[in-house]
Amino acid sequence: MRELFDLSEKYGFKAPLVDAPESLDLKLYLRLCGALSISPITIAVISDIFIAIQDIEERIASFQYIAERINRKVSNIRHHLVILEKANLIKSEFITTDPIRRRRGKIFTLVIPKGQTVAAADYSSVPDGDSYQLVSSNTVETIDIDRYDDKTRFLELQIVRYLVKAMRTNRKDKAGTINVKLKVDGRVKPISITSRAEEGRLIYLPDMSYYAGAITWLINHISERVEQADTIGETFTLPLEPLISMAKDISLSDSSAGGYMNNAIQSLQRISATTFDMRDLYGQDHSTIKDIEMYYKLFRLEALVTYEDEKKIEKKAAVVQFPRSTVKNIIAAVRAEKSLNEMLLIDSDI
Repeated sequence: MRELFDLSEKYGFKAPLVDAPESLDLKLYLRLCGALSISPITIAVISDIFIAIQDIEERIASFQYIAERINRKVSNIRHHLVILEKANLIKSEFITTDPIRRRRGKIFTLVIPKGQTVAAADYSSVPDGDSYQLVSSNTVETIDIDRYDDKTRFLELQIVRYLVKAMRTNRKDKAGTINVKLKVDGRVKPISITSRAEEGRLIYLPDMSYYAGAITWLINHISERVEQADTIGETFTLPLEPLISMAKDISLSDSSAGGYMNNAIQSLQRISATTFDMRDLYGQDHSTIKDIEMYYKLFRLEALVTYEDEKKIEKKAAVVQFPRSTVKNIIAAVRAEKSLNEMLLIDSDI
């Protein structure tokens, strides 16, 4: 019987557990579910479970944790996992997470059966997303924008170098504010940054993948509008499926899954709810300006819209207002054909 005491000590997880190995190909797994006539409800539940587990380094989580993340009862999760186990899409084994009494529990591992035919799973019918500029969720620093020859990574901008220091890095952290002081070469005083959130929804560092997706979409959109000489405002309606596809490096067809959609909406809400208060930006560098207190948001989420596309399928879009400085700098950079390292998304003195 395997001993998984480290999960109990690190996360407080108790058996039963679900394991979605990092090597598991979710696209293949879901297509195989379809080929084996697994119900759409079970497929939706397992998709949500897979997405919920991605925040855990070991890709293993307790039923209780998953139930809270995807808003389902523990008994309901067990029901769907047993269905998949009967279809040989899950294997279970006895383990223990109790270092004292060593109580026996189960771990359910998502697997693709060896030798299982997947001929019924039609890969050619699913868009591969190659026509979209995808943003890897593993490391948002490696985002490339194809229209620029130098392939500059826009998330190496100073906005990331500074503001990320005031973002949550622990998913269990319930703090409503974070205070940091950042020493900068040539300045007497460190820059003071306080991040604060409405209703306690402070931005979580992985949320930056969705910000990266939104900015990538915005750059492409502004580039098209500039070419057409249209008037460009500050508020834009972003379809969520392309944004998720870019943020999580998945196909458009997969981005419509309920788990991805819910995670994206929650991330957009946290980004919108977080304000960064910044002080001691100027000091001795300016003869007349002694200091400026800035209150900065990456963007503001104004509305979520549910609509029907031309095929009468329900879709969702986010109405987002970006800072005017962000929009103006992107417009200027696109018109001047500048590389992205010249597009400062916040005040240049930062």
